[in-house]
Amino acid sequence: MTPQERKKKEKSIKQYLKGNNISKIHYMQVEQTFSDLGHIVNIWNVKTNQGA
Repeated sequence: MTPQERKKKEKSIKQYLKGNNISKIHYMQVEQTFSDLGHIVNIWNVKTNQGA
């Protein structure tokens, strides 16, 4: 994942969480990346003030 792609995904995750009334993120990191049927899958670990 390029730095530009990572920033775009982080922004998307933040917007999703904000839409669910979660605004405080303590930790956000890609834990695993793999290919599944020709698609790249990124597994994110996100911890907020309301849990993981």
